[in-house]
Amino acid sequence: MSEPTPKATVSEVTEVTPELIEAFNRLTPQLSSSSPPPSPTDLAEIVASPASVLLVARDGSGAIIGSLHFGQDGRPKELSWKKRIGAMVLPAT
Repeated sequence: MSEPTPKATVSEVTEVTPELIEAFNRLTPQLSSSSPPPSPTDLAEIVASPASVLLVARDGSGAIIGSLHFGQDGRPKELSWKKRIGAMVLPAT
């Protein structure tokens, strides 16, 4: 018996692509109507930062359908940083 195809897969973003930029332009307005989508430069800084992780969810066809940003603020203090979820964007249903 074959395994079912997952409805969505999640992976870490390692590079900024036109597809990623388009996805943020499409998804960000669902998170906030007053904040603009991150620029390609902003996305590159997030992806390159050792203090953050950007994840994307893809549907069965491979299209980006959501994102999640984990970030750390401040300097290490007693091996503990302030951690936060920066934004989570999923498609409107």
